[in-house]
Amino acid sequence: MDLKPLFPTYTQNYIADAIIEGTFGQIWTDNDDNPHVAVLTALDGKLHILGGDASHPAALEYLQNLKLFRMIFLGAEGWQAMLHEVHAGKVIPMPRYNFSSKALDPAHLRALRERLSAEFHLEKLTAERVRELMQNQERWREDQFFGFQDAEDFINRGIGYCALHEDQVVCLAAAGAACSRGIEVQIDTHPKFYRRGLATATGAALLLDCLAQDIDPHWDASNLESAGLAEKLGYTDREEYQMYYLMGKFLVNLRQFLRKLRGKTE
Repeated sequence: MDLKPLFPTYTQNYIADAIIEGTFGQIWTDNDDNPHVAVLTALDGKLHILGGDASHPAALEYLQNLKLFRMIFLGAEGWQAMLHEVHAGKVIPMPRYNFSSKALDPAHLRALRERLSAEFHLEKLTAERVRELMQNQERWREDQFFGFQDAEDFINRGIGYCALHEDQVVCLAAAGAACSRGIEVQIDTHPKFYRRGLATATGAALLLDCLAQDIDPHWDASNLESAGLAEKLGYTDREEYQMYYLMGKFLVNLRQFLRKLRGKTE
């Protein structure tokens, strides 16, 4: 059964598509044959995408049983109000930034790639390299390859590049997840090598390969720094939207207090 109609407003990234296509994550529905409510989960249950009829009793029951410290994306109308009603005072909106890849320019990307300092070199990811990186997750974000089962799965469905310094990987630009429509770009740089142009050059190499293979490299930024890098690479049409983080009232109140001390408001 095609569950995409239950997520009509979810256009921010390809994560929902990948889960619905069965490449990773889990799917919950209130009824296997005729679902009114559907929830897509990933990252060991830390990420939830809510879809379907938010006014259905199954939606209320699901939210009531939802544990704290969860990232929540909304895929249909009505869920935002229901989420705040069920978990009043426990929900924090977190801005994210969605981009279009339509204006990416190969000539611009090649110029950015060639700016990489001679002390580094770029390498397309191989199964052996990905296997090594997956086993060394204390050095890299645990969600770098979140949409892939193992190195072989990544090589079959994903694409990626790394920058090396003295034969050590210092930057990664790769698919975090993949579906039939494209990939979600994930870039990570080792802290010791920040501000060296590595994310720009490695990202440019990835995007060039994607464009050559007619793969859409989608960019969904979680912060302004990532958004700035996207625009430097040539992404356009920045669109801000809200993800929600569910946590206890004490932590929400503490966060609001600290933000006020810094002169910020929700």
